[in-house]
Amino acid sequence: MIACHRIRMCIAKNELEELLRHPDLIFRPVPLIFFANKMDAAGALTPVECSQQLELERISDRPWHIARGLPASCVSANGTACPRSSNALTGAGVDEGLEWLALHISGSDKSQGHK
Repeated sequence: MIACHRIRMCIAKNELEELLRHPDLIFRPVPLIFFANKMDAAGALTPVECSQQLELERISDRPWHIARGLPASCVSANGTACPRSSNALTGAGVDEGLEWLALHISGSDKSQGHK
């Protein structure tokens, strides 16, 4: 998702809902990963706002995660990570997202008896 395109979030929400209704996914708790791109752009949505716009809290039958690039040194004054956009060219956020996905795919495979 592109976090700076607020208007397109309703389109992304509709596409997500359609994807979740697909017969191949409806009974399979496939984890969902979202890469938040361009969060550093002016007016970009925060990860919380992205979640709210997509109504991710309604997804209770599978794990989901918003990946974003977080350098180890990037921590705010209250101890939380600073939002940064994922970037396929630099790899920021990509490794984090793929590691999360691998962990959750392994977990869902074990719970379903797959190798």
